[in-house]
Amino acid sequence: MKVDQEVVAELEHNILMFYTGIKRDASEVLREQQGRIENNEKDGNSDAVGRMHRIKSIGMEIGKALEKGEVNRFGELLHEHWLAKRGVTSKMSSDKIDRWCEIARRNGAIGEKLIGAGEGAF
Repeated sequence: MKVDQEVVAELEHNILMFYTGIKRDASEVLREQQGRIENNEKDGNSDAVGRMHRIKSIGMEIGKALEKGEVNRFGELLHEHWLAKRGVTSKMSSDKIDRWCEIARRNGAIGEKLIGAGEGAF
């Protein structure tokens, strides 16, 4: 990707990362996710395979937004990605994590994403 240094600087200035202190078995989360995808389980109006395709599409949109310098759009897409990802499996998030994301968004965060599993998450 070709991202201007000004965009990188803006991201570095605005992105916050927090350690959740939560440790979980990543293989359990991935096992449930894989099972839901293999069975193409439906959740409301969406299905697991459709969510995974949407996640891939969002990733492509994120790249384009960053190349265009659209930092706010990047944040919006992170939020969309998180909603799609957490909908694939019930083990992707928790009430505590959801509450933290809600607090962050109420206080100006545009997007959020949980990264890491197993030994902890950020």
